[in-house]
Amino acid sequence: MLALKFLLMTLGVALFVSGAILVAYDVYAAARLRWLLKQASSESGTEAITQTAVRPFEPVRWKLASLLTLAAIVPVLLSLSLAIVPDGSAGIRVSQFSGVRPAALYPGVHLAIPLIDSVVLYDTREQIFSTAASSGVPGIVPRPAIRDP
Repeated sequence: MLALKFLLMTLGVALFVSGAILVAYDVYAAARLRWLLKQASSESGTEAITQTAVRPFEPVRWKLASLLTLAAIVPVLLSLSLAIVPDGSAGIRVSQFSGVRPAALYPGVHLAIPLIDSVVLYDTREQIFSTAASSGVPGIVPRPAIRDP
């Protein structure tokens, strides 16, 4: 499921980037064509080319770029709605509006409302802490023995 989440996020980012590249390419192509027509008209000295070159390029494809952006929102929201709780952890769902939701989330895949709910993970594995001091532990200096004279 984690691979699916990353795949959806990558697809969304790729669609956003392709929409931006589409707009940037159209603007670049229009600027380059204007520059070439200006160079051609200055070399030949004809006024006919400059009169027809007021808008000599296709318009920027805003409709296609906006469709790509809207299509990118869907996989990103799907990716954000998947909450994955790994083994050895538990999750608590926290809402932006109502605070902590009741019930813990056990290991596995859970759905959350994107941009509203978030999942906070807590470690549930046993952790053993030892307080016994020994001479073999680094950082602990043994106390010298006291001798009576």
